[in-house]
Amino acid sequence: MKADGHARFGQGGDVLLREAGGRAGVTSVLHDRWACRALIGGLAIAVGVVAVEPGIKLRSLVNHDFALTVRTRAEFRASWNTVYRAVDTDLATLRRSDPSPGPMYVLGDPLIPLRANRPQAVPMLGWGPEIFDDRAWTELEADLRTTLPRYIVIDPFPASLIRSRHPALMRFVRSSYRVEFVGRSGTWYVRR
Repeated sequence: MKADGHARFGQGGDVLLREAGGRAGVTSVLHDRWACRALIGGLAIAVGVVAVEPGIKLRSLVNHDFALTVRTRAEFRASWNTVYRAVDTDLATLRRSDPSPGPMYVLGDPLIPLRANRPQAVPMLGWGPEIFDDRAWTELEADLRTTLPRYIVIDPFPASLIRSRHPALMRFVRSSYRVEFVGRSGTWYVRR
């Protein structure tokens, strides 16, 4: 490599300095040197930020006895992922109303039927309804009309999609179901 009297910044930085020096002279070299330092500084900050996340998780694991028991795993899960807390809070509310057994359908987080230990009523997963086309919405409505799951849970985001893309589905839900409660994970409907 050509020695030009300037500090070296690794092979990539050296290439930048050589190219800049060959094209525009000392002013460009100084400018590129600062750009290289800024790039290296930015990368150092990015690596530092990425390194913080595992440290936080490790501290949380330590605080929950490394999640070695059922109780401490549940506490760790709830501390690390707020969705678990929301779903568990809603399920506790549902259990107070003496729920009927049977499948459910969720337009929202699939953690709900998993934590409720209930089968999903229809084959179409309700996670990601923003990718449903007209055919998918129509099939979903037909499947729900046929199976009539005991409970339907609709998260606020999918509810807005239903209103704009397939309002007939919401009309069906409102005519065949009543609101059991509005929870942290969505509106819970129970079949009439």
